Amino acid sequence: MALEGAAVRRLRKALGGQFQQVMADVQAGKSVDEVVAGIVGWEELRAAVERTLLEAADLGVEAGAAQLTIGIDWTLANIAAREWALGQAGRMLLEIDATTRRMLQQAVGRWIESGEPLSDLIRDLSPIFGRRRAETIAVTETTRAYAQANLEAWGQAGIVKRKRWLTARDEVVCPVCGELDGEDVLLDYGFSNGQFAPPAHVNCRCALAPVVEE
Repeated sequence: MALEGAAVRRLRKALGGQFQQVMADVQAGKSVDEVVAGIVGWEELRAAVERTLLEAADLGVEAGAAQLTIGIDWTLANIAAREWALGQAGRMLLEIDATTRRMLQQAVGRWIESGEPLSDLIRDLSPIFGRRRAETIAVTETTRAYAQANLEAWGQAGIVKRKRWLTARDEVVCPVCGELDGEDVLLDYGFSNGQFAPPAHVNCRCALAPVVEE
């Protein structure tokens, strides 16, 4: 939770900087294409995403190792998890960029045509640059990096043959994840939903556990 909270703050700051630039361009009377092309702050967003995934990967290896009663050097697992995290950050940024530009094009274009007050545009831009998007990215991608790092640690250990899907086991667990709770498969196999690890969906709070057979 602390890791996700820090990620949300970093992402909100980066997205907020982009929002300020967009509003400045809109108020300067720039065209839709100029507003979309003028988005800045990608380096700050990149740094926020990379830091989030690296911290989740480090914690995932640490937690994965702590679940096993063996003493080995986890350096290779850390290296592999961090390399995966940086690669995932690059993939995420491409997706975030494409989504941001598409949604911004639609929102600003509709606002210009409608003649609505600026407050309506600000409300329409909230899903793009607001807190909810920062929280969605933080929760979903922290879960993904943490689980991937678990797998790197267990794979290096050599004694973990299977993995088990665990939900948060509370009243807000969705039907998709609820059916997966307790399911275990071979370490290199996918679960019944076709995925190898959480998240099963956006804002997924599931996790993995190692299954060590005597």
